[in-house]
Amino acid sequence: MSALPVQTLSPIGVTSGNVWPQIRDPNMHTFLRCWAQWRQPAPRFGPVDAPTGLLPPRRRDIDPIALRHCLPHLWIFRVDPDLRNARLTLAGEEILFYWGRGIIGHDVNQLWNDKQAARLGLDQLVRCAATPAIIHGRPQNHAPKAYGLRIERLMLPLMNDDGSPFGVIGYTLFQRDPDWTKAIQPRLNEMLNIYPLADLPDLPPD
Repeated sequence: MSALPVQTLSPIGVTSGNVWPQIRDPNMHTFLRCWAQWRQPAPRFGPVDAPTGLLPPRRRDIDPIALRHCLPHLWIFRVDPDLRNARLTLAGEEILFYWGRGIIGHDVNQLWNDKQAARLGLDQLVRCAATPAIIHGRPQNHAPKAYGLRIERLMLPLMNDDGSPFGVIGYTLFQRDPDWTKAIQPRLNEMLNIYPLADLPDLPPD
């Protein structure tokens, strides 16, 4: 497969507050809980409009040992300081297998040849990193050639030492549907849920 199908990039529609995403996959849930525990306290002194509460973790706070069972599904995008582009800096084995080609080091325009898909992908990354917010895409059905896929994505923001957006660390779960047939039309463009960090409780439920 030469490129990620455009349909996997769904628009953000529903905003949820005061609750964590409902994650069923145990490894994805571990990823979310670890990230939540690695968040950083906001500075006690700063501008009046400075964010309060817990801020995203930094890139160096991510512990690969704690996420060892998650690594095949993980990816990291680093956003440019002007938020006009983002580049993939890490991709696990499952991510690379899905794309079918080398993608580490590519920016959004190199990853998605379709300009609309690239803009939509960048918009999601920037919203996640700059809001900052969690973005959760529930399973969707896609139809590449002879099999069906259900794709679930969890996008979590990362920050720089100065509190500016670093980028996004994400977990993508691919589930192949053995009952899929070409006669069944896949559901496309399902809405994603966005969870601003300022609205979240302390930790996700066990």
